[in-house]
Amino acid sequence: MHIVSTTNKKIYFAPRSFGVAKQIDDINAYISRVETDSGYLEAEACVLEDVRELNDIEVSVSITDEETNTSTTSTMDARREGNFFFITPEYTFKEGRYYTIRITDSNEIYRGKVYCTNQTDLEKFSVNSGEFTYYEDTDNDNQYIYR
Repeated sequence: MHIVSTTNKKIYFAPRSFGVAKQIDDINAYISRVETDSGYLEAEACVLEDVRELNDIEVSVSITDEETNTSTTSTMDARREGNFFFITPEYTFKEGRYYTIRITDSNEIYRGKVYCTNQTDLEKFSVNSGEFTYYEDTDNDNQYIYR
């Protein structure tokens, strides 16, 4: 589950499939690729932005508010950062609500859940707080009923 706030909406994800984009780590890999295709690169400085764009993918993002069951779909760039991609949706998340997120290109590449909170101490935060009750086995016989 991803935790966002009303101000920080950045969502990292690992795509299910990588057919969408091949990462080019540096300009030398780009030059090698151009030359392999019988091309010639005249000026390296002109292609640095293109190298960055090759590592990004355009995706469709569908966000469903689980409380109201309403969906919003928009198109945006998913940017690569290390082994992950991230998106920053323009969607207005509301504090205390759960959302379902679906990211697609030509296929579904990610599906997950999002929770919105403005709490800042996320290491101590739990969306399950107060929802679990532990019942101790008082007779300690560890017996189960099978049906």
